Amino acid sequence: SVMNVDYGAFERCPALTLILCEGSAAHRYAEKEKVPYRLVKGRCGDNLTWELDDEGNLTITGTGDMWDHTFPWGNDITSVVFDNGVTHIGKFAFQYCTALSSVSIPDSVASIGNGAFLECSALTSISIPDSVTNIGDEAFRRCYGLTNVIIPGSVTSLGRCAFGGCIGLTSVTIPESITSISDYAFEHCTDLTSITIPESVTSIGDSTFRECTSLTNTTIPDSVTSVGVWAFYGCTALTSVSISRSVTSIAETAFRGCTALTSVTIPDGVTSIGVDAFRDCAGLTKVTIPRSVTSIDLGAFYYYDYSYIGYRPLDVTLRVYENSYAHQYAIEKNFPFELIKLTKGDPDGDGEITVSDALSALRVAAKLAEPTPELIACCDIDGDGEISVADALKILRVAAKLDDAEGLLS
Repeated sequence: SVMNVDYGAFERCPALTLILCEGSAAHRYAEKEKVPYRLVKGRCGDNLTWELDDEGNLTITGTGDMWDHTFPWGNDITSVVFDNGVTHIGKFAFQYCTALSSVSIPDSVASIGNGAFLECSALTSISIPDSVTNIGDEAFRRCYGLTNVIIPGSVTSLGRCAFGGCIGLTSVTIPESITSISDYAFEHCTDLTSITIPESVTSIGDSTFRECTSLTNTTIPDSVTSVGVWAFYGCTALTSVSISRSVTSIAETAFRGCTALTSVTIPDGVTSIGVDAFRDCAGLTKVTIPRSVTSIDLGAFYYYDYSYIGYRPLDVTLRVYENSYAHQYAIEKNFPFELIKLTKGDPDGDGEITVSDALSALRVAAKLAEPTPELIACCDIDGDGEISVADALKILRVAAKLDDAEGLLS
C-alpha cells in the first residue's frame, strides 16, 4: 500500500533488511538507494504469482507458464509448492537453490525448463507427474542428493545433461516413450549401478553414461542404431555389455577406460571400430570380431604407456574369421588371434548355443540382417541353403535346453 518512500528514509540503519513485494514503490526505492532487502511476493508469469514465507517455503499460484530466467525469490528457499494450473516450470527457475529439499509438481505441468533445478544439491527425491512431456537440458544437473528417478511414460524428450552429475543417483527408469537418450544425460552419475534401456530407444548420445563408475552391466537393445562417442567412457565397473545388432559402427572412445571389461563380442553388421574405442580397457582379454568389420581405427585396442610415451597394444586375443579384415589386422599389428570355428547353431563363435544365436538367425529370416556365408553355415539347420524361422526356432530350442545340440547336426 506504500506509494512513496522519500530519500534517506532508512539512512544510517546498517543492520536493516527491508521485506518487500516485487515491483512495489519500496522495492524501487531499495534498488535505487542500495538498501538491503528481501522479496517475499511478486509475479512469475502472466497469470502467476509467488509468495515466500519466513521458513523459506515458496508457493506459486495461478495458471499458465512460468517466465523463463526469472527467480526473484533468491536461492534460500527450502520447499516449493505449485498450484494445479501451472503448466511450465521456467528455465533456471530454481538454479543453485542449495537448501531446496522438497518440490511438489502438479499434474498440470507439461514441461520442465532448461536448468530448472540445476545444482539443487539438497533435493533427495522428485516425483515427475505423467503430464510432463519434456524435461529440458540440465533440468536436474548436479542434484547431488537425488537417489532414484522414475521418468514417466508421458516424457518424449529428455534434454542434454538432464541428470548429469547426479552423483547420488543409484537407479533410473527410462520409459518406452523415449526414443533418444541425449548427450551427457547421465554423465558422471557415479553411484548409478544399473539402467534398463527400453526397445523404443534408437540412439544413445555422446557421453551419455560417461564416468558412471558404478555401472556394472548394460544391454543395448537391438532397436538402437547408433551409440555416440564417449558413451560409456570411464565406466570402470562395467564387466559386461551386450551391443545392439543394429549398430553399424563402434564409435570413437565409446568404451575407453572400461577397465573391468574382460570380453566383448562385436555383433555381425558392424563395419567399423572407431579411434580409441576400447583404449585403456586393461582387463580386456578377448574380443570377437565379425567378418563385417572392414575398418579398425587407431588405438582401438591399445593403451597409452606414459613411460614409453606412446601407444602399446592391450594384452588381448582377437577372435576372427579366416581371411577377414580383422584377421589381417591382427597379423599386421601383432595381436594374438584365434580363428573362429564355424559351428552349427553358434554364429557368434563363442562356443555356446544361446538365445543370442537364435536371434541372429531370426534377424536374417526376417530380412533385418544380411545372410553372410558364416551365418548360413551356422544357422541353416535344415540345409536348404536359406536361414528360416524354423532354423531359428531349432537353435532356440537348444538354447532353452529343450533339445540336444547334436540334433542340429542331424
